[in-house]
Amino acid sequence: MPIEQVGMFAGTGAYRLTTLPGFENTIFLARPNSDASFANAVYKAQAYHGVLQSAREGIAWRIEAYGSPFQWEADRSQVTRTISAHVYISGKYWAFFDDSPRDQSNVGLAHAVKGYESHMNKDSWLVSMKDRFLRRMLRRAEKADRIVELTEENPLKRSLVQEDGVSPYASDPINKAILLDVAEHNATYQVKRGYTNAPTFHLTPSQLNGMGVDKDHAEIRFVRLGGIGNIGDVRTYASSQFTKDGSVGAVRIIKPNKKP
Repeated sequence: MPIEQVGMFAGTGAYRLTTLPGFENTIFLARPNSDASFANAVYKAQAYHGVLQSAREGIAWRIEAYGSPFQWEADRSQVTRTISAHVYISGKYWAFFDDSPRDQSNVGLAHAVKGYESHMNKDSWLVSMKDRFLRRMLRRAEKADRIVELTEENPLKRSLVQEDGVSPYASDPINKAILLDVAEHNATYQVKRGYTNAPTFHLTPSQLNGMGVDKDHAEIRFVRLGGIGNIGDVRTYASSQFTKDGSVGAVRIIKPNKKP
């Protein structure tokens, strides 16, 4: 079986993925069946002594859950801890992606309530470029090459169909930055589900300019995985606000090693 139960943790089932490489030390927890804002999702994960899933982990679970009793919840919209920081550098707008599981390093986990309150009251959550959590995130994203120059093309709708083992979807810089090594696996999986292309939504330079993003302030959002349903495609939202615009992730994740 692609998903193997390895025991119980905090009163719920604990599972490990057995097919996709790179998840040998990741324990996935069954989750409460409820929707929540990003902040509430973070606190619910903490109640299970875990951390909210990343976009990469959420897609891996979704792929492995196909055809299993977990498929129905894996198909739902997913909140993730993957953060997109939108900055203005050298006359251009960029998105930096990171999903550290550590509260001390992830600007979204560290300031979840502030993000919720800001996005409840206005369309933006501007964070000072001097914020220590943000600075740590930007350094990690740069080191991991998870930086994408933003354009006015939105959404970025890319073909899932492979040529010589590579799809335009998985080779697109923004999807690579968000999903890393599971981007191509996601393309293959979506084709299996009957889809031929997938859109990724992001903030455009004109939107960021209107929000007040400048050399001193970054706009912070999180990545939400769109649900699989009847709308004709499976969407990724790299621009989700910290308000109630998505559901709790389908899993809780315990990461024995919380570095970086």
